Amino acid sequence: MVGSFFDKVYHGLLGLSLLFMTSYTGNDARIGKFSYYVSEQNIIVNCQIENAFENDFEEIFLSGIDIPICFETKLTSKKLKIAKEEFEYHIRWISKNEHWEVTLENQDYTFYTNDYDFLIEEISKIKIKFDVDLSEFQELDFELKASLPKLYIPSIKKEVDLMLLWKLKSPTLTKKIAFTGV
Repeated sequence: MVGSFFDKVYHGLLGLSLLFMTSYTGNDARIGKFSYYVSEQNIIVNCQIENAFENDFEEIFLSGIDIPICFETKLTSKKLKIAKEEFEYHIRWISKNEHWEVTLENQDYTFYTNDYDFLIEEISKIKIKFDVDLSEFQELDFELKASLPKLYIPSIKKEVDLMLLWKLKSPTLTKKIAFTGV
């Protein structure tokens, strides 16, 4: 069983190296810069994914393949689920136009850029709006988890687990959101 796991990791790393002709380093992705705003009917949470897109990502984002970044959020109160949302950001290089098409699903927003630094800055920002009646609560627990999928890479005819680029660790953030007199 353990051998099988290491075989998968090795073959995944080999696939990435073959695909991008680079050595595998990985990123220590984490979620930080947490802030929130509370009104009578909603909570807006802002976070930033950090150290996530340094090593090997430029080559991946230039591949022309639709690259999703997956997010899962939830609000709970004493283990009672209040709200849950799953959404993705999609990044795809369009070589004909020499720019990236970026879709932020949860914000119903698509933009185009040829500036890699701007691309990374924008996909690192996470903004989530929860429409919730807050009259019954004084605090809520917020959780955000990010992940990368397994993708089939036609050029090497293999499926590659992009989580290898985050050292197989999903960055997760858990925080309390306290409010009174809303």
